[in-house]
Amino acid sequence: MAFIQKYRAWVTERARQVNNAEEEQLLNDILIFVITHEILRINSEEKKKRIYKKKRFWVHPVFKLRNRHGFYHAIYPTLSRYEPKFKNYMRMSLSQFEELLALVALYICPHNAGSLYYNYKNYHSIVLLGICDANYMFTFVDIGSYGRRSDDGIFRDSIVGQKFYNKEMGLPEPEKLTVDGDPMPYVLVGDEAF
Repeated sequence: MAFIQKYRAWVTERARQVNNAEEEQLLNDILIFVITHEILRINSEEKKKRIYKKKRFWVHPVFKLRNRHGFYHAIYPTLSRYEPKFKNYMRMSLSQFEELLALVALYICPHNAGSLYYNYKNYHSIVLLGICDANYMFTFVDIGSYGRRSDDGIFRDSIVGQKFYNKEMGLPEPEKLTVDGDPMPYVLVGDEAF
């Protein structure tokens, strides 16, 4: 920060010598640029100096069981004993998950469903399609589609999908991300299935 104080003194001295308001404004603009640059440099040096603690594992042991045993019967009971890991993995607390499961339990894998719920992974499933905001809070949920249908087909046929494709969602108009940039639209972010 001593550098900034020296530069401030130079700007003040230079402004005294010159009574031109435009040049004084230019000097102030340069000062702001230099201060910003110095702050960014100091922050980047501090980031380099951070000491990270060594992680106990690269992949938590509870997740190593997933491929061998499946999720619900093998991982869920174990994962439910690690509340922070459960919340990180499921993006909801254990109690929220159990409440949600209780609400949809009657609709999961109806009896005599035949091949409608039989998916490409060779088991029966029902689709829960959800849209979350930036804080992982659900803003839309569509539950009950056949497991054999594709994600994009389910989205396209859902109420929110139809409104999205017909531009009836009430999304804000595209906005510039930078002062001189092009306007960018608001979007939904999904995986490769969409």
